[in-house]
Amino acid sequence: MIPESKYIESELILRKMSLPEEVLLTRKSLIRWIALSLGLVSPQESRTNILELLDLLIKNKEGITAKELSSQLSMSEKTIYYHLQKLVENGFLKRKKGSYYISDSSLSQAIKSAYQERFELSLKNISKALDELDR
Repeated sequence: MIPESKYIESELILRKMSLPEEVLLTRKSLIRWIALSLGLVSPQESRTNILELLDLLIKNKEGITAKELSSQLSMSEKTIYYHLQKLVENGFLKRKKGSYYISDSSLSQAIKSAYQERFELSLKNISKALDELDR
C-alpha cells in the first residue's frame, strides 16, 4: 500500500457516457444510467439496492425518513442507512429533522454543486503540488 493513501478523503467518479434513446424509455433504465454515470455503482454491479433507494428518494422530493424507506424497500435498515450516509457524504442528499432530501433545489443542481466543489478543491491541491515540483 502506498503510504500517502491515508490522505485520500474521498473519490470523485464521474463517467462520460452516451445517453442513447433506449435509456430514456423507462424510469428504471434512467436510474441505472444515472447511478452508473455518477459512480454509485460499478459497471459490473449486479446488486440493485442503491437503485431502488435512489428511485424512492427522487420520487419523494419533499423528504423521506429512513423508516419510511425501510417500509417501502426490501432491504435491511442497516443497508438503507449505509447508502443514505454515502449519498450525504457525496453531497447528493441533505438530512433535516430526520428526513432525507435530494437537495434544496433539484437533484441535477445538487450533483453539479457537489462535484464542482470537490473537483475545484482537488484541482487546487494538485496545482499546488505541481507548482512545488516546478520550483
